[in-house]
Formats: sequence, structure tokens, C-alpha cells
Amino acid sequence: MNKFFSFIVFSFSFLFVTPLFSPAHADNIDNPQIHSEPIIKWGNTSYHDSLGARDPFVVKDQSTYYLYYDCQEDFLNPSFESNIGTNGWDTWHGTATATTEKNLFGAQSLKVTSTGADGGAYTGNYYFGDHTEANLAMPTGLEVTPNTTYIASAYVWANQSNTAQVIVQQFRDDPYGNYSVNLIASETKTTTIAGNGNWQRIFIKFTTTANTSAVTISLIPGFNQTSYWDGVQLERVEDSQTSPSDFPSTWLNYSLQDTIGWKTCLATSSDGLNFVKHGMIYLGGARSDWETKEKPGWVGTSGMYMSPFFYNGYWYSYTWVAGYQLGTAIYTVDQGSQNHRAWYGDRRAFLPNGNPSRSSLVRSTALTGPWERVSQSGPQILPSSSWGQTYVTANGVPQYVNNQWVLFLAGAPGSTLNWRTITPGLATGSTPLGPWTVTNYSPLLPPNDQNVVPEGPIYYKDGSGKHVLFINDIAGSSALAYWTNNPLSSWPSANRKTLVSAEQTPWAPGGASIGLSTVVEKDANTLLLYFATRTRTSNQNSWNSYLFHDIGLVTFSLPLFPSPTPTPLPGDLDGDGHVNIYDYNLLVSKFGNPYTIFDYNDLVTNFGR
Repeated sequence: MNKFFSFIVFSFSFLFVTPLFSPAHADNIDNPQIHSEPIIKWGNTSYHDSLGARDPFVVKDQSTYYLYYDCQEDFLNPSFESNIGTNGWDTWHGTATATTEKNLFGAQSLKVTSTGADGGAYTGNYYFGDHTEANLAMPTGLEVTPNTTYIASAYVWANQSNTAQVIVQQFRDDPYGNYSVNLIASETKTTTIAGNGNWQRIFIKFTTTANTSAVTISLIPGFNQTSYWDGVQLERVEDSQTSPSDFPSTWLNYSLQDTIGWKTCLATSSDGLNFVKHGMIYLGGARSDWETKEKPGWVGTSGMYMSPFFYNGYWYSYTWVAGYQLGTAIYTVDQGSQNHRAWYGDRRAFLPNGNPSRSSLVRSTALTGPWERVSQSGPQILPSSSWGQTYVTANGVPQYVNNQWVLFLAGAPGSTLNWRTITPGLATGSTPLGPWTVTNYSPLLPPNDQNVVPEGPIYYKDGSGKHVLFINDIAGSSALAYWTNNPLSSWPSANRKTLVSAEQTPWAPGGASIGLSTVVEKDANTLLLYFATRTRTSNQNSWNSYLFHDIGLVTFSLPLFPSPTPTPLPGDLDGDGHVNIYDYNLLVSKFGNPYTIFDYNDLVTNFGR
């Protein structure tokens, strides 16, 4: 069966700002056209992206675009199904149980009984197992962004003589750390309805303050009364929206480890512009120990960065497996403050970049799933002795280049991750399924390419014959392109261009960061580039900078380089169109592998051309 959620459609008017950068010459890569609105907006718990939509990858099959994007959620079981039940809900002067006595979505609802004034259930802690600090999976409250309008909603069943109430409270910081200090009491919102013996929808529309970081939602029966709750939802809305969106007709019953942390979500489109969300992609099949990072005391992921490709009758994808043990890495140590835990957001938001990060393999007979793990024996990509030891991952798909299978990677050297050392690399294999061997060409970019921290290379072969890598520059919060005639050995700094920067995004002026970019041909004349960015906020810090991205679109005319590509000049080892001292230095540094005396003779013959 297809593990899809119900639809939500995004449709915008397509106005473009042209150009982003002034053209220096006639190449089409110098004339990006950016769409004025996001094509995917984060913000609906029903589709598992209320904390952000980032790092897109697009596959076009037949006439359908399949957009896979990294998503994050802190409402992990809004219909209280059995695999999670009441996990994530705590009580105050009341009891809460998952029950089959009544249900509207799925097989269960939440039965809440009040035993005291204002008693009921509220969005609390998630746990791996027993309710102890050691097993804490996600802390109290729902992460939100400042100055943003939301609607909190739920369906409730109460007897005719009873009442039911929803309360939304806003907090400056961790609701669990110091409730009274962090509560923004003036922003508390309530709504109450009378029971009628049927299911009714109850909701509150509210706007967060400039200082709000989290909210709690409380479900309150009348005093000493019982009510049943289902289809709880928190959604980001436009100011003009006055009622909640439809809740999906089905909600699948996943375990906590299969929903917590960063996962992959799917949206589809018939034109590459208007997308329908389908929610989180479930990865089935047995997990081995190396694929289990969502566990007590850890922040981890095992289902990010999906990038499907077709091979031998199946759709395959590499996915990211990574995790940090809390307290062992930066941003994961409790600072012990009375009012604030420095790692409060880490358990739901932190992107686990190392320790180490590796790639697993999943497959399906359809791009919509279901997907099954097929790499239980170990990672598909292993580092070399000098590169990728703590961080190596595939964000793109295998390519057949120069008569061999090639996989472009992102990686970093050393035993401790320094994100500023991340750079693209290269692995070769006998098939698209590996095994993959990192080559001596890793890292690919020149060591003197200063102030660029490139991640997530996506390969594209332009109609001009040039090979292009689309890259996320972490340091510059921008999407870059590099191009070359020699893709397996040389990507010169001179062939680099900034395509779009976070600060120039129309819907997020002064944007804080850009996620990984990806490209797909719309037709023979148009290339679509998808990227993610977020608005900079006053309370942004080291961990929530990963959150609240929207996905945008840039278009280019094809080919990117209309001028014919000249025949490579013998001796031009770095592919910049000249034979000079840079080629000589490259030859000396890699003489014997791969360069030989014949390359030296070519260089001497053509030096200065």
C-alpha cells in the first residue's frame, strides 16, 4: 500500500524577479530567475513538517515531479495510535489513556478525565521507554517561530451536559525548565464548547510574540468529567485563514523511533510549481545496530536526504544515518541554568552531523513507496584514510561519467567534525549500488578556495558538454555552481558562481541560511533549481537555525553555457582553459596517480597557451 497522507495543495501566482545577479556575459547560468513565493511552505503537523522543510531533491518521472525534502515534527502521534499512544502527553489533575472506546481517525482516541480544577492533558515529554530523564526523547512543548500566526485544533467528543476546553500557552523558552519564568501569561488563549454527544472540532487562532520559542496545547474536560480527543493539529497559517485545514483521513501507526528526528517527506506536482504534500516517508525493514540512532540519550536520524534513482527494476535511494550522544558534542551539553536548557531544542531540531555520518540504502517499486531497508550489513560508502572519517554522505544519485559509475559526496577529514572542513568528494563503484570507494581526488575543490564551505554536491551534465556541481555553501548561506570539462579530477575556483543567496530571497529578506539545492530539467529549454531558506529571527541560536525553512525555486534557460565547449587543451589539467603554473602544481602534487610523463610532456609543449 502507498504510505501517503491526505492532500494539501500549494498554489501560488508565479511572478519572478529578474535577474538575481547582473550578467557578466551571455551564459544562461548568469541569469537566474527566482520565484517570488515558496513552492513548499513548512507548517502543518498533519504532514510532518511543522518545524521545517529543507534540503529538497526532485525526481521527474513521466509527467510527475516527486519532491523529497527533509522534514521535522514535534506532534508525532496526533491520533493517539497504539505504537505511541499517550507518549508525548502529560497530565495535570487528570488522567489520559489511549482507547478504542471512541475514535474518529485511526483506531484510537485520547480519553481524558479531569480530577481537579483545570485538570486534563497537555503536550508534554516523549520518552524512549520508561518515563525517566535518561529515556527523554523530546521535551515538553511544541517548538514555534516568533511573530507567526498558527491555528491549534482538535476534535472532541463530550456528553451533552459536559464541556470541553482547549488552552494554548506561549513560552519564552523551555516550559519544563522554569514554567513561571518562561510563561508569557498575557498570551494565554482559551476556547470552550458544550458537548453534544458527537464529535466536534474546537480550535484557537493565535500569533506568537517576538520572544516566543514554544507553546503548549492543553485538552481540558469539565471538572470531574471525561471527554475523548482525536485529530489534534498545529498549523502555520496566513492571517486571512480563519479556520483549520482538514485533518488527514488516515494517520499511520508508526513507532517513536520511526517518527522522531529529521525524516524525509514527499510532495508531488504535475508542473514543478504547484505541489501536493503527502507527509512523511516510512522506511520499513529491519534495522541493524549501525542504523539505530534514534535511541535513549542520543540525537539521531536514519531517514534524511532521500534521493531516488532507478536501477534494475527498482527505485533506490541512499539515506543519511547519523547521531550524537547527548553531552558529547557541542550544543548537546546541559548548561544547568534554572530557566533554560541549552539543549532544549536539540532533541527535536539538532542536525546530527557526525559521530560518524554514513549512508544506508533503501528501495521501492514505486516513487511513492513503500520503501524497505536493504543495507543492514553496513554503510554503503566508506571513507578513505584521509577524508570522510567522521562525515561522509551522498546527497545526489550515482552518475555514469567517463565509462564508470561515480557518486559525488560531501565529507570531512579527521576524527572530530569541524563543519568548516566539509567539502565535496568522489567515489567510484562497479554498479550504482556500490560498494563505493572514495578516490584520491577527494576533496575535489582547490585547497585555496577560501571562505567557502561546500556541502551536498548535485551533479548535472549541461547540454554544452560542461559538467556542473550544484553546492550549498554553508559559510556563505548561498547556492553555488562549479563547472569543468574534467569532472573526475578538477573543479577550478575560476569556474564558480553564486546562484542565489539567503539574503536575496524575496519571501525571507535577510534570510539566515540556505539548505541543499537540487536541479531537474522541466523541458529541453528550462532547468529548475530548488533550494530552502529561512527568515532570520531575533531569537535564532545555534540549534534552531536548522528549523523553519521553506523551499523555493529558481529557473534557468538551457543550456547553461550556450557557447560551444572548446576541445580540451593538452596540458590543461585543471580545466580552466589555460596551461599555466596551476596545472604544473597540480601535476607535481599528483604525479604518478593519475598523471604521468606524457601529461608532463603535454604541459611543457603547451605552457603559456
